[in-house]
Amino acid sequence: MLFDIQGSSLTEQGTAVSNLFSPRGAGLSGGGWGGTNKLHPKFINFNIDKNDPRFQNSIVRAYQDASKSYVLNNNSNGYVRSITETGAANGNLNMVYTAKYVDSNATTEYTSEQNWHVIRLADVYLMRAEAMAELSQNPVEAVDDINALRQRVGAADLDLIGMSMDDFRTALLRERGVELYMEGHRFFDLTRMGVYNEYCKTVHGNNFGARQAADYFWPIPLTETSANDNID
Repeated sequence: MLFDIQGSSLTEQGTAVSNLFSPRGAGLSGGGWGGTNKLHPKFINFNIDKNDPRFQNSIVRAYQDASKSYVLNNNSNGYVRSITETGAANGNLNMVYTAKYVDSNATTEYTSEQNWHVIRLADVYLMRAEAMAELSQNPVEAVDDINALRQRVGAADLDLIGMSMDDFRTALLRERGVELYMEGHRFFDLTRMGVYNEYCKTVHGNNFGARQAADYFWPIPLTETSANDNID
């Protein structure tokens, strides 16, 4: 970790990230509402390598709430649910929670000591890999940085020889997806590469997932547009 935002167990000095990213009532955070952010099954199936050790070792594989138990299914894209007291099957939960922000010692929604990730060394490696490939228009220039991250977790090297730049960008998004998911990068990655609309449709469908041109940009303040006639 190169830079993160510190959380404390002291009142009004903690963070809410454990509640935001952990299932409600599971004892993995400070309690309260919980479970706001989770991984969509289609993101897992189509946008990352779900067998990558970085994904498999950073998700909640099993948990319990007040009455039910949840166990990761064989596809790693949801949970098999059962009644804890009887063991009776109770359907499936089609989402997966990350374990990156678990803080079982938190006592309230806002007393988590879990820090918010801002930038990790892995992100720097992947940024450099992207920059080197884009500058040279040759994916091979990115191979050392990408494979350094894969080697650290025992994953096979990625072969970039002869790969087109379009295929490289897709591969890079998969690497960033599995390495940095739930760390606040995805929106910026998809908009930077101009595929926000495409990827949203893949996960959410053609209607709900559709995005407009305006979704690629932050709003420009009125004071700026009023002062500059060149800004439409």
